[in-house]
Amino acid sequence: MKSSMSLGPQTSYYLEIEDIPKKVVEKEWKKYLKDNFKKVKYDRKAKELYTYNGSVGMIQGNDKIVIYSKLDEGKNRVTLYIWTKVDDGIVNPEDYPSESEGVERYLQDFYLVVKKKGISLELETQEDHIKKIQKELDRLEKKNEKLHSDIEKYKKKISKAEADIEENLVEQDEKRIEIAQQKKVIEEIIERLNKVGKEY
Repeated sequence: MKSSMSLGPQTSYYLEIEDIPKKVVEKEWKKYLKDNFKKVKYDRKAKELYTYNGSVGMIQGNDKIVIYSKLDEGKNRVTLYIWTKVDDGIVNPEDYPSESEGVERYLQDFYLVVKKKGISLELETQEDHIKKIQKELDRLEKKNEKLHSDIEKYKKKISKAEADIEENLVEQDEKRIEIAQQKKVIEEIIERLNKVGKEY
């Protein structure tokens, strides 16, 4: 398939990667390229990554090659396009059948790398999620412990209050007796008061 790039329309090879963010694919692609190339540069104008000073054994042995690449982002999908320049031109199935197979294998190997990374990120996300749920559970368990502790405190307070009520009722009875006795004292005093002057 021919696609537009900085050298004009050229035969490209592409890889569609689903459910992995573009920035992750791009980061992994750069790392993957750096295994074979000393430098990976970005052409702002063409919006392409390109390599130099390196070779890929499965494509053209120890011969120096240049790989141009571009990432397009779609809905839940990233498409990686690559063009491979060898000494005589851009790799295509007609003129470079063995190199073409090498490029396809190179891309397939990268697909395994990036899919593994995507699954690792998914695992990290799920592990973070379970940590969050565990924290929520820990918080609920602590709250439960506090509620049980509060109940024990309230039970002690109720028990004390019940004892205090009993004591209070006894004290009330004692005060009623005191009042009754005091009323008798007052009645006696009033009686004495009423008698003053009546004896003579």
